Amino acid sequence: MEQVHVELRHENRAAHHGDIFVPRDFKHPGQVARERIVEARSSQETREILVYVPSGQNVGEAIERVLEKQAPQGSGCGQIPSGGFSEAQYHVMTKARTGIKPYVYGPPVVVYGQSTLITSSINVGRLANDSRILHCHGGFVDECGVQHGGHIILSKCVASSAGLTVRLSMFADVNLVVSADIETTFELLQPVVRK
Repeated sequence: MEQVHVELRHENRAAHHGDIFVPRDFKHPGQVARERIVEARSSQETREILVYVPSGQNVGEAIERVLEKQAPQGSGCGQIPSGGFSEAQYHVMTKARTGIKPYVYGPPVVVYGQSTLITSSINVGRLANDSRILHCHGGFVDECGVQHGGHIILSKCVASSAGLTVRLSMFADVNLVVSADIETTFELLQPVVRK
């Protein structure tokens, strides 16, 4: 029997000052939730899907086409282990100027030209209306050697001349559903057994 675990931990983050790391505490704005492990049990094994995105193809659209055929109702997680982009967009967190959230995604950073992926993780989830969401965090190096990374907007990315490979593990009867988290005040993907 497969188990899906999601764990959020409170960690001291370190600020870098020269060669000295100075820890700083961070307190989320919402009510503290002591239990940060959410579990949903699946009675079936995951389905492994390998997606190859050819050069010049929109990455998000290519993944969506494969998922529509192979796992139309599914959620899962995976990685993009190889490839790159000829065009990419990503967000990084910035301090919020208004509202309760301390940080929000800033405007998209657009990178043109061939880039090489370093690493990434991807979650396939569902919104409240049951539509699919692709959530990806990763890092890559552009053709000038500049490092980039953050929340990669797959629907705005184009596969490089080398193409791109995506490896997914799709859950048989568990969905990752976007829902509000009272402590962080962010919407997070939470595991829910599909009926």
